[in-house]
Amino acid sequence: MSKTYLGVDIGGTAVKLGLVDENGRVLRRAERSVSFDGYKTPILDTVQAAIHEFLTVDAPRLEGIAVSATGQIDSRRGVVAGTCGNFPGWIGVDIKGTLERAFGLPVTVANDANCMLLGDDRRLRHAHSEGLHNR
Repeated sequence: MSKTYLGVDIGGTAVKLGLVDENGRVLRRAERSVSFDGYKTPILDTVQAAIHEFLTVDAPRLEGIAVSATGQIDSRRGVVAGTCGNFPGWIGVDIKGTLERAFGLPVTVANDANCMLLGDDRRLRHAHSEGLHNR
């Protein structure tokens, strides 16, 4: 049986969720606004609620949670170190610790742009190994 992970992309306007198998195949996805009330609700509260709702539809056994988040991220600690936008209360948020406590799973957090580059690199390596690089 394939291992399943939860991917969470926290952006300035929405959180995107996806169940992904160990081969990178997206099994299911969802999206929710994080700015629906002008950021009165803390972003991470909205993220946690979205995850809970997403996992109640079908609760697979998860191996862990991978988070890409907007802003400067201290990946070792999983904490927001800075932001380029106007996201009230985002600096200093402990994404890793909060989600690990809430879901009892290992959590990895990185900057969203860095995650995009890693995903693109993986996609290109896969395409090259499959002989698809010239198609």
